[in-house]
Amino acid sequence: MGITGYAGSILYVNLTNGRIRKEPLDPELVRSLIGGYGVNNKLAYDLMPQGVDPLSPENLIIIGAGPFAGTLVPGAAKVLVVTRTLAAPGTSVPAKGPSPLRLQEGASPSC
Repeated sequence: MGITGYAGSILYVNLTNGRIRKEPLDPELVRSLIGGYGVNNKLAYDLMPQGVDPLSPENLIIIGAGPFAGTLVPGAAKVLVVTRTLAAPGTSVPAKGPSPLRLQEGASPSC
């Protein structure tokens, strides 16, 4: 792929029908929206229907890590979850732990 810090693909998992597909990550997307926060929120904006019910199957759960996950950059060891909740129209939640590094390594189901 040529963009350092990214796994190079987006994994789409449909929990309703069990389908999994893997698509290449658009280099222009990561150049213009650096980091997991920008990329995840752009995906939510493009893919989630406006006004989607938080409890409906159309609601998305987008999980991703930024390019500095697994490095010594302060605050970078996080994974970001973007979804629509009952409490807020849109929510981005950072979480710490080994998950960001695992996402960077490309840990995912076989496709």
